[in-house]
Amino acid sequence: MTLTEAALRYNRVTIAGLLVVLLGSVISYFGISRAEDPSVTVRVAQVVTYLPGATPERVEQLVTDPLETAIMEIPELDYVESTSRSGVSIIRVELRPDVTDVQAGWDKLRRKIDDNRQALPDEARPPIINDEFGDVFGIMLSLTGEGYEQAELKDVADDVRDRLLMIDDVAKVSIHGYADEQIFLDYNEARLAELGVSPQGLAQLLAARNIILPGGAVRTADERLVVQPTGNFEHIDDIRNALVPLPDGALIPLGSLLDVRHGYSDPPMTRYHASGNQGLALGVSMREGGNILDLGEQVQNTIRHLEQSLPVGLEIEILADQPARVDERINEFLVNLLQAVALVCVVMLLFLGLRTGLIVASLVPVSIMACLAFMGLFDIGLHQVSLGALIIALGMLVDNAIVMVESIQVSAREGKTVREAALDSAKQLRFPLLTASLTTAAAFLPQFLAVSDVGEYTRSLFQVVTITLLSSWFLSLTMIPLLCVAFIKIRRPESSGGDERVTDEPQEDGTAEGASGSARGNRSERLVAAIYARYRRALLLLLHNRAVTLLVVGGFLGVAYIATASCPRFSFPRRSAPS
Repeated sequence: MTLTEAALRYNRVTIAGLLVVLLGSVISYFGISRAEDPSVTVRVAQVVTYLPGATPERVEQLVTDPLETAIMEIPELDYVESTSRSGVSIIRVELRPDVTDVQAGWDKLRRKIDDNRQALPDEARPPIINDEFGDVFGIMLSLTGEGYEQAELKDVADDVRDRLLMIDDVAKVSIHGYADEQIFLDYNEARLAELGVSPQGLAQLLAARNIILPGGAVRTADERLVVQPTGNFEHIDDIRNALVPLPDGALIPLGSLLDVRHGYSDPPMTRYHASGNQGLALGVSMREGGNILDLGEQVQNTIRHLEQSLPVGLEIEILADQPARVDERINEFLVNLLQAVALVCVVMLLFLGLRTGLIVASLVPVSIMACLAFMGLFDIGLHQVSLGALIIALGMLVDNAIVMVESIQVSAREGKTVREAALDSAKQLRFPLLTASLTTAAAFLPQFLAVSDVGEYTRSLFQVVTITLLSSWFLSLTMIPLLCVAFIKIRRPESSGGDERVTDEPQEDGTAEGASGSARGNRSERLVAAIYARYRRALLLLLHNRAVTLLVVGGFLGVAYIATASCPRFSFPRRSAPS
């Protein structure tokens, strides 16, 4: 039993299956992940090492070269790029595009750096490894308040971050614009020299004092008492009151030797101002596979609750709202998709007649909805690449239905019943239509197989086009024959011995409506015949003048080649919205 025969024999099961697919597409549409762009694995990390006071040549010799040599031993490595500046070494590390377990590569990078720490000078600070280049902050929040110190803003920002991290779709919340708190010791070298005290000695004294050492434990018969030593600096006054021994044996408070003050790192790594007031910015990134629209709604609800408990004068607002932009972009794509669907349906109705046009046009929304169901099954997100793939496939998926319906009509005109015509047409066309669909899908296969960031970005293009075309092929062998059997009628002339004829109109009985329908059908047939006649004359003219035809075609090909060579080449156009 063929697929089409089963679909026609068990038509109720076929209809139930179609309803299940449509229901699954609705569920998938509301549950599928949404984003502006497909997710791409970032295989880049940066190793930053500071060597204060060293020249670029010394930094390269003492820091960059040893670390670079160790990093190049990582098997997943693609290339290493290093920059040595005064006091700092920056090494850019990129893994091969075929590496899927990126975190394992970064673990090897950390182990290589740790194993070669002893090769660095003692003055070098511990290397900083940043492997979070892939974090994209889709939502940026602003926290400002007139008259508030940075430390006060930081405390509130920490509370806001803790609340945001409780959201399921939030992966990371980063605070920007905050300068680290520092304690500055301003001294006069002449006064210290007069008292016989060196700055290095004071630094060693404070470092030895501000160490938390284990105090051990005391066991009794009933319990174990932990001894916790004190003496570390808890407040700036503890530093001022720290006793400094002088060469003559006297003890003097540190505050009488130098000026101890609280401040912030200057210059700070980042600085943020809004409406003339200094503030902080919070970046919110989404977890992989999350829904950016749900994230935006949850963040807005959290902000509304936080605003009720913020101190007086503090304001929190959204600076960058990617969920709103994604919602707008997706809606634009959906509108374009619906317009394209409507246009295809109108064209089908105009050129194929009412019933045939409706049968062919029905394949478009059903195929798209089937694709949405499979997109949710295969974890393909809804973004501009997948939506663009739906629009690309839109013009190709109707081909299967048109070929199938036309074949059924031709067989029915030869005297077969519509059911027999549907079975014969499906038997003849199932493999040719499948081959045509797979051939079209194979045109997008190189993008799917490309081992690169561009291939990873455009991978869903092949997936969506293939799913849509295969859904169209399957529906052309099941739904389309079922609709043809149900709705295509065979009109038999009243005179005996007449041929059977397939029509898109209901069976007419010679009334005025029947005459009107026949007139409309005759006008449509005359229009199509006139178009075909002109096309035939033009085709014969080209065939009779083959040399001129080939020359013109070759000229157009040459112009196209020259124009293509002069066009600018890039993978993607520039973004119209700020990133």
